[in-house]
Parts: sequence; C-alpha cells; structure tokens
Amino acid sequence: MTVKRQNKQVAGVQAPIEADAQSKITPSWEIPPAPTHPGIRGAFQVRPIPYPWRRATRAAISMGLTLVVGALIGNMSLAMVMSMGAFTAIYAGNEPYAQRAVKCAMVAVGLAFALGLGTALAGRVLGIAVALCIVSAGATFLCGAWRVPVPSAYFFILVGAVGTGMPVAPHTALLRAGLVLFGAAIAWAVSMAGWLVNPHGPEARAVASAYRALANFLSSVGTVSHDSARHQATVALQNAQVAVTSGELQWRRTAQAYRLYLLTQKANIIFLCGVQLAAEKKPICNDLVEVVRNLETSVSKMDFAEKIRIPSPTYDTEVRRHLARHLEECVYIAGHLTQVPETWDVEGQSTPSLLDDMRVAWSRASLVRPATLRIGVAMLVSVFVAWILGDTRPYWVPLTCASVLQGATVLASVHRTLQRALGTTVGILIAGGILSFRPTVALAVVAIVALQFIVELFVGRNYGMAVVFITPLPILLIELGQWGVSPVSVIEARFFDTVVGCVIGLWASLTLWRRAASTRVRPAVARAIRAIRDVLQTEDGSLDSNASLTKQRARRRSLESALVHLRMVHDQAVNEYPRQNAQLDKLWPVVVSVQRLGYLVLALNVPHQLTKGLVSSRMDTVLSRLAQMAETGIGYEIRLPETLFEHPTWTEQVHVMYEGLLAAANRH
Repeated sequence: MTVKRQNKQVAGVQAPIEADAQSKITPSWEIPPAPTHPGIRGAFQVRPIPYPWRRATRAAISMGLTLVVGALIGNMSLAMVMSMGAFTAIYAGNEPYAQRAVKCAMVAVGLAFALGLGTALAGRVLGIAVALCIVSAGATFLCGAWRVPVPSAYFFILVGAVGTGMPVAPHTALLRAGLVLFGAAIAWAVSMAGWLVNPHGPEARAVASAYRALANFLSSVGTVSHDSARHQATVALQNAQVAVTSGELQWRRTAQAYRLYLLTQKANIIFLCGVQLAAEKKPICNDLVEVVRNLETSVSKMDFAEKIRIPSPTYDTEVRRHLARHLEECVYIAGHLTQVPETWDVEGQSTPSLLDDMRVAWSRASLVRPATLRIGVAMLVSVFVAWILGDTRPYWVPLTCASVLQGATVLASVHRTLQRALGTTVGILIAGGILSFRPTVALAVVAIVALQFIVELFVGRNYGMAVVFITPLPILLIELGQWGVSPVSVIEARFFDTVVGCVIGLWASLTLWRRAASTRVRPAVARAIRAIRDVLQTEDGSLDSNASLTKQRARRRSLESALVHLRMVHDQAVNEYPRQNAQLDKLWPVVVSVQRLGYLVLALNVPHQLTKGLVSSRMDTVLSRLAQMAETGIGYEIRLPETLFEHPTWTEQVHVMYEGLLAAANRH
C-alpha cells in the first residue's frame, strides 16, 4: 500500500507557512471563555444546519399516501386516523436500515398506543388527564433514554391529544389504533425504500459526518473553539461507531460495510492523534486538515481517494509521523474494498441494551428523570386548568404546554413559548386563508402534504418557523375528517388555548426541577474523574488477555460517555434560571481541564507504546480525592508533585483541576 506524499503546495490549498501558523496558536493551553446563554434573541436565531431533505420527503410522501388511501376508500374520517401513523416516517433518521426497521416499528406501536389510550379514556376529564400524563411522561422518558432526537416525544403527545379530542367512542379504541398501525406500515415501507437503492447510505452519511467534524476539530487546534469542536467530533464519532456496528455487519459481512467500519476505526485513531497534537501546542497545517475533508468526500465517492495526497509533517514528532501513517492507510481504505477476514468479529463494539439505557436514564445523575416528572405533572395541571376554564374536551392546552416543555431548560422553554405563541398566530391565519377558498379534498390533501414537508425542513433550524406550518395541520385534518366541528370555532379557540398552554408550560419550567442540570454538574465532574482513574488503572495492567482487553474497552467507553455527559450537563446548567453564575464560572476551568485530561488519557496508546510507570498509588489517591472534592464541594489540602505524570501537559491539567475545585469549594 503506497500513498504519495508531497512537500510542495497541494492544488487548491495554500502550503503551510510556519510564521502564520504560529500566530494562530495561543502561548499556552488557556481556558476558553465560559459559555453564555443567548438570551431572548435565541428564540429568533436560525441554526445553520443542512436541510433534512430526505426526512422531509419521506414524511410528506407517507402523509400523502395515507390520505390518498382514505380518499380511495371514500372515508376521510378513517384517513385522518391513518395519517397519525404517517408520523412514523419523521423518526427515520441516519441510522442503518436494520436499526431503522426496528425503530420505526417501535414508533408505530407507540403512536398506536397513544391514540388508543386517548380514545379509551376520553369520556371524562380525569381520563383525559391520566391518558395525556401517561403518554407524555412515557414518551419523554423513553425518547430521552434511547436518545431519540427532535421531534423526540412531541408527536406521541400530539397523537395522544388528538385521540382525546376525537368524537367520544371508547369501544373504537382498538379500531383506531389498528388504523394508526396501518398508516404506520405505509410510513415504514416509505422509510425503508432507500435500502433498495443504497443499502449503506445511512452508515456512509454517518461516517462522512464524522470526518467533517474531525476536520473541524483539527482546524480548531490552538483556537478558543478547540474544546467545543472536540466535543462535537466526539459525538459524531460515537454516532458513526453505532451506525457501522449496528448495521449490516450484524447479519451479513459485505466488503462495503467492512470498509465503512475500517474508516470509522481510523477516524477514531486520527481524532486521538489530534488530541495529542493539541497538547503539543504546535500548529496543524491546512494541508493536513484538507486531507481529512477530502476523506469525507471519498466515503461515498471511492474514486476521489486517488486524488488525495498526504503532506509531509510540519514538525517531525512521533505523533505526527504516526498520524501521517494512519492517514495513508485511511486513504487506501477509502479507495478500495477489502474482503472481511473469516476470523474477524465485530464483538466488543456492541452498545448497551435498551433496558440498560432505561436504567441509566432513571438514575439520579440523569436529566431524563426530572424532565419526565416535570412534563407528567404539567400535563395533569394543564388538563384540569383547561377544564376549569370551560373546555370540556381539553387537548390543545396540554399539547401547547408539552411543546413548551420540549425545551430542556427554562431559557429553552421561554424560547419555545415565544415561538409557539407567534408561530401559532401566523399559522392560524394561514389555516384561515386556506379554508376561506373552500378547498376540495384533493387540494386539502396537497396542502397537508406541502405543510408536512415544510415543517420537517424547518423544525431543526427554528421551532417557531416550523410551528407556523404545524398549526394548520390539525385544523385541515379536522376539516377532512368531517367530525361536525366548525373549523372557524377551532381557529378562534386556538388563540386562547395557546396562551393558557404557554403560561402553564412556563410555570412548570420555573417551578418544577428548575435546577436539575445545575445540581448535577458536580456529580458529573466526579464521575468523569473516576472514569479517568479507572482507565489509567487498566492501561497499566497486562493487555495480553482477552479479559483485560474487554475491561479496557468497557472503561474507555465509560470515560467517553462521562466526558460527553459532563459537557451536556454544564451547557444545560448555563441556560437554567436562576443561573448560578458564580458557581458555574468557578467550575468552568474544572470542566475544561477534566475534559482535556480525559481525552489525553483516551489517546494514551495511540502510538502503541504504553507509558510505563504512568499509574502509581499517588496518582490513584490524587484522582480519588479530586473526585471527592468535586462531589462534596469541600476543599481538601492535596500536595501535588510537579511530576505526577510523565507528560507535563497531563500534570498541568491536574493542577488546573485542583485549583478550580478549591476556588469553587463551599468550605475548606
């Protein structure tokens, strides 16, 4: 395997200039500014993320097909119920098709259960409250435990709310649930259709995203955005790892699936090399970053790998030579298909079971538990408040309340409130405009499909923009369902119900577990420090036995998970109200130093040369005491020798960690 290197300028890429590159690097590994919340203006910011054309197309086609089937059988009331199952397509993301098949089937069952339960208990206000409490709390918990991205629990709650708002007929609960499953089956088929054309498409996109995040991380070395870019790269690499190991390799060993697996393993090694390069405090040339960006393209276009040239290292260090060698191997893998060795096994790459995820989500350290309890209580309150205000069939108030509580923090809930109020107002005007033309069934179906498509395009960029097009959907579906409900009266009621639901959602955010993230920052720091200690203990042991390798992999995965969880908890704590500014600002250097040390530890064996004598009883004691300080908030006197680690950068991070914990201590 030979990949050409070059010392001259790469076509289209400026050759590295030492003086310019050095000006980019800070004189020392400084602590970046602490993150701040965007304030109210965050409600109007548009996230610069790619438009999800595939998901939007799947959702629109699924919705259209269910409505067309209803039109063909001449019963639009049944078509409206079936269309609830079409929401299944929204939950098909970039997971492998094998995983998507199971995921969409579980979503279908969840949507059918939500509508069936709402139908069965819709006769009394107490039944409505119980149904929406069960659906909202259950969906929030499961979506949080299994890390279901946007729209997360929202459409389960919407379908449950629709079930309570339909004509009361408890005896039809099973029939309606069955119709939802029928619509979901159509959506499942649409979501899986891509397998016929490109069976490895989702895995390839996940791996390409990992290389894109990896290039951003390498280009950020020496800048204030380095720590944030490293976090984003870690998340992208985790997603790619899950994609390639839970896809086709689980039941069929094809060369293409194995190629994507090898590219993911190389991406992890390149990432860990980047962590070590950051510790060198020397620049990474632009040519090297461009190679990684080109690898992103070569994931889906194998021929493109032939055009990639590896530049010579800017500095002659062991890590840089090691990185260049792995880039050469990566370029070769990207351009060739390799048969899967008969003795190779994907064992050791499996993810925790769904039950394990649920146990972790319900633990005291998790943010899923308070979110579940908060929305469950809020649903009960919102239903009874709406009933007291004269609404005998309350479902829009709790639905609005649930949409506000989809924000993870108080500030996010404030954003959702503004977005929901303004978006609903504009959306109602759009619905009124459409109905004023008295559209035929065909035109109404076209309008609903178009609205569903637009919603999926904008919901990830700005929720308020999506609400503008979400609001007309149920109004048009009611018109199609011909339930005898006047669309005009529905439109008029929406304004008042939206305001009430937003107020209750804000109340729940401000009073129920409002500091859930802030109280979990210290335990998250302690968990990460102990995970660092555990990995160092296994690294120092013998690596010859399979048991040692299994233990090492498990502890490394635990450390990686702890580091991602720590950053997530801290970021959410920043957006809580009232924000604990002094404490969070004092803990910020600790969070940064723990993450930096953690990633350096993960990068320990990249050159396959184990650092002997790294672990000592003193190091074990120091890390254990630091974890105790983080958890209790009590300052202890710890004598830190200047040579705690062989690597000066490692020792530096421990000192920063200790000084930060002392400054943030409640008492000494």
